Amino acid sequence: MSHLGRPIVAVQIQDSPHRPVIAVGSIHGDESMGLKVVERLRNSPDIPEGLNLWVIPTVNPDGLAASTRGNGRGVDLNRNFATNDWRLVGQGSEKYSGATAASEVETQSVQQFVLEQQPLVVVWWHQFGNYVDEQRTVANFELIERFSEMTGLPITDVGCGSTPCVGNATVFINSNIEGASSFVVELPRDFSSRALDMQAKAFLAIAEIATQNISA
Repeated sequence: MSHLGRPIVAVQIQDSPHRPVIAVGSIHGDESMGLKVVERLRNSPDIPEGLNLWVIPTVNPDGLAASTRGNGRGVDLNRNFATNDWRLVGQGSEKYSGATAASEVETQSVQQFVLEQQPLVVVWWHQFGNYVDEQRTVANFELIERFSEMTGLPITDVGCGSTPCVGNATVFINSNIEGASSFVVELPRDFSSRALDMQAKAFLAIAEIATQNISA
């Protein structure tokens, strides 16, 4: 549940004995395009056999309802994860890290879920860029390269702007789960239906690669 009592929903689309792959549509409430990718995954007729596929439309339902970056307490959840680099940043701004690492109930819920599930792949959709984040903490960088190749989005390291990149969800997952590859995809403000379809196809493709590699 969120700070304001809204549910955080994780839906298993397809079960298998393999480690999960997870698609997250939104962590910032004012970035909603990823929910359309998640919806395509939920309705896809082309899910490869053997995938243990989960989707989470949003981990920030309060922010989504209010169209704000932060959660119901004004905390940027993607600065709030309990990473080794966490520190207090962004006081008084929309990128406020929270007073302590994992101070937010949403962060705590996600951390508990991924540690229990031990996913191989977790992709987080953001806006308003047009690239795949060059996340070097992933276990398999070839997955990022493949995603970039399929979608046409360049691999770019753009940092976090004026606020340090601390407490990121991707770093938490890659640092705490052996063999995990978690990274961010930044979508532009406007994205065609065909391009959204390709986002879903690319996710399924890298999820299948990761699953086959681990079971080989």
